[in-house]
Amino acid sequence: MTYNPEWSDFSRIWDKNTQVEVDDDTGEATIKIKGNLKAKVDEDGFSLENGTKTNEISDDETLSSDSTSTLVTEHAIKTYVDNATLTGTSGTSGSSGTSGLDGTSGTSGSSGTSGLDGASGSSGSSGTSGNDGTSGTSGSSGTSGSSGTSGIDGTSGTSGTSGIDGTSGTSGSSGSSGTSGSSGSSGISYNINYISSDSTAQDGDVFLVDTTSSDIYITLIPSIDSKIVIKKITSDSNKIYVSTTGTIDGYSQIVIDIQNQSYVFVCFGDDYFVI
Repeated sequence: MTYNPEWSDFSRIWDKNTQVEVDDDTGEATIKIKGNLKAKVDEDGFSLENGTKTNEISDDETLSSDSTSTLVTEHAIKTYVDNATLTGTSGTSGSSGTSGLDGTSGTSGSSGTSGLDGASGSSGSSGTSGNDGTSGTSGSSGTSGSSGTSGIDGTSGTSGTSGIDGTSGTSGSSGSSGTSGSSGSSGISYNINYISSDSTAQDGDVFLVDTTSSDIYITLIPSIDSKIVIKKITSDSNKIYVSTTGTIDGYSQIVIDIQNQSYVFVCFGDDYFVI
């Protein structure tokens, strides 16, 4: 091929049978073979002698762009055809025939199988009833004081000389009385209360709690060796929330939510424990 620089408006590259022209003003390039236009390239794309201009070669396997100016690869076409569901075209309608005999009724389609029933949710386990509080022990009786020792007998007086009686010896002093034993401590006495509102509880309180109207909050006042009993007496779904300044069995609060459930709380330091 050769190039002739004398052309100012476009350039031409050619051999005996093939000629390529590039327009300097438009940038359009053409390819001619034996004088016949075979292809053209410009800013809008590439076109052959006949047919639609193209500006892209695509490997899109879905052919989703539906473009009139895109060529696709062999791979894209094969994949699209492999994945496509071919549907035949409908035949033309035949002419109406004479009325035939009534056909037999078609058989009913079989019923679809019923869906499986969902599994039932398991029931929650019932809470265990609290143990009844133990009764306070009676204080032990004080021991009796020991008896005082008997006084020492006085020595007998010496016999006087004949004629004069000797003086009688002096009596020994009485022994001191033994000290009385200390009295035993009294057993715990309980203060039984029926409550239906938020309250505080102290040593010896027994609360029978009615939660019919709402949840009840009870605060235990710490006191060394104190014992408190709390029982829910109603069958509603409301709860009793028991707390103290410390902890109860290591927790910030205890919840009582079953009718006739009761707890006995004993104090050690600032904390309470359930027994």
